[in-house]
Amino acid sequence: MNRRGVSCLINGNSDIDVVNSSTFCDGRLLQINIIVDDQAITIFNVYAPCNSSERKYFFTDLQERIAKTTNQVIIGGDFNTVLNTYLDKYPPTTYPDQSRKPLNDLMLTEKLTDIWRHRNDDVIAFTRSRIVNNVRSASRIDRFLLSNSLILNVSHCNIFNYPFSDHDIITLRLNLSLFPRGSGVWIFNNQLLEDDDFCLEIGEVIRSMKMHTDFETNFLEWYDNLKGKIKYQSIKFSKRKQRKQRKVKRILEKKIMYEKYKAQKFCDYNFTRLQNLEDELNNIVSKKR
Repeated sequence: MNRRGVSCLINGNSDIDVVNSSTFCDGRLLQINIIVDDQAITIFNVYAPCNSSERKYFFTDLQERIAKTTNQVIIGGDFNTVLNTYLDKYPPTTYPDQSRKPLNDLMLTEKLTDIWRHRNDDVIAFTRSRIVNNVRSASRIDRFLLSNSLILNVSHCNIFNYPFSDHDIITLRLNLSLFPRGSGVWIFNNQLLEDDDFCLEIGEVIRSMKMHTDFETNFLEWYDNLKGKIKYQSIKFSKRKQRKQRKVKRILEKKIMYEKYKAQKFCDYNFTRLQNLEDELNNIVSKKR
């Protein structure tokens, strides 16, 4: 069978900024690098081969890709093998699987945890089941692995029955605002005052705050609250602006790569467009310094 392929859907209204994405292993592996809440995270979506020999090399390749990133890591998908043949498989078996050791090595070396098993130590549950010749078999081959440093950020990880497939649903929810942060001192970015949209938003904040009774009765307390509102709005605006700039930067980089390809291919290529794109990119980069 040649059926394979993985995908990842991201809510367009979320604060997730997709940096880049790539597919490997004939579509069995999808890697997405994202930034959310100022944290860099690499997500791998996997559909491991059914053949144990192929699966062994698949996990070895996956480990090499994980080792190349310094980001927090989340891996989700169909691993097509179990980690515990007694808890994760029915009926329990001791059948040999040469891919199990590479997967365990991957988890140990890259400091990854099977988060559902971590939260359900001795629970027996499965994500795939089928009946062949009136004989039922089941296994927990679908799972999330994540960096040990993310464990405390997990609010839940559950398995739900899905009647329209032989695989059930496994969900994972993280609260990324729990990332440890330094105490630090917030310093206002004066360059924001040159942004008309920012000035309009802050003006609206001030007008809204002036409607509060504290403005007349307790000005000092009102002023402290106003400073907090301006700080919150400034940080929010800056993050939104940075996301837009990163998106524009990625688009320009892709256009520049395409223009360089055309410059190599066509001897009569006009370098004006390439120069304009590079100038535009340099302008964005210089503003960030």
